[in-house]
Amino acid sequence: MLDHKAGDKMYIDYTGQKLHWTDTLGKEYCEEIYLSVLGASSYVFSIPVQSQKMNDFCYATEQAFLYFGGVPKAVVPDCLKSAVLSHDGHESVINPLFQRLTEHYGTVCIPARPRHPKDKPQVEGSVNLIYHQIFARMKGLRFDTRDQMLSWWFKALEKINEKPFQKMAGSRLQRFNDIDKPALKPLPSERFDLTAVLYQKVTTTGVIYVPEDKTNYSVPSSLAQKSVEILVKPDEVYIWHEGEQKAVHKRVKDAGNIICPAHRSPSHSWYADRNLQELLRELTERGTHIGAFSKTIVDTKEHEDLSWQLLCGVRSLYKKYPNRLDVVCRIAVKHNEFTIKALKLIIKKEEDIALVATERLTPELPFHENIRGAQYYQNNGQSA
Repeated sequence: MLDHKAGDKMYIDYTGQKLHWTDTLGKEYCEEIYLSVLGASSYVFSIPVQSQKMNDFCYATEQAFLYFGGVPKAVVPDCLKSAVLSHDGHESVINPLFQRLTEHYGTVCIPARPRHPKDKPQVEGSVNLIYHQIFARMKGLRFDTRDQMLSWWFKALEKINEKPFQKMAGSRLQRFNDIDKPALKPLPSERFDLTAVLYQKVTTTGVIYVPEDKTNYSVPSSLAQKSVEILVKPDEVYIWHEGEQKAVHKRVKDAGNIICPAHRSPSHSWYADRNLQELLRELTERGTHIGAFSKTIVDTKEHEDLSWQLLCGVRSLYKKYPNRLDVVCRIAVKHNEFTIKALKLIIKKEEDIALVATERLTPELPFHENIRGAQYYQNNGQSA
């Protein structure tokens, strides 16, 4: 028989049988039964949960600590995947979320050896108590709500703990108050609030993925292809790398991509922040015909990326030919040619220079009294 130390270990398991209960409308529910027992006093805690999955397991373990009003030095779970990822009898790898739970409550996880039920005889024996003292008494009962069922469950659990031992003095409750309770470590001031712990390599596009949300969350671009730890809380997602918090996001379900502008690389920032209308305004200020040429491009191209590329080409030509480009664009507009190639060809042939020279050689005629102006025709050919 094992000699258990006060407040030392809490043994954890699930009952083999599932709980089937019925509400007053006749709907039947099926739940797993979580069970934990303190070693020195055999004080029992048990609660129905939806599954043996990680979140339900961590929730039930926290409820056990709250029920006991303190924390043992160690918890001894069976080799459930929700608690233990691998265990060879000598070394174990603890589930990251459960590891965080034990760290938060200041205890450690010491998994029971596989296929060694004698490592946790109290919890094995308490399974039968749940079957005989709770399962059997629930037959035929119906409950309005799950909360009502749980209330009945915990009252039945109290009776198990208050019932005197058959072969020794006292009860589980009495031994708990005398032995285990004074030796338990105090509960922390805050509840455990993580719902998942994930480990991922950041994608080349600088995001991580939270399956529960079906959403990608951005991280700084410098973390691309690096391994990060993701702490998922009810309302936020925290991303850590090498012991330093790198990003935090409000959780949003089914959002596709949640991108923080500060996380973008310089090239991505340039692309995201570009403003086609601002570039068009800038070019229009450079010259009336440059503006007309550029606006036609914006109005006629099928995609703004195409417009942006062409307008960037116009801006580059302006930087090289600031005094010529407005006339060049005037010629291109007249010929209905709206390509950078057309502008370059006009520049190469110096058509703009020739046009300016021609216009200089044909100055406006000076006014002469023998020249008939607009007033002459307004008076039906009669001189004033």
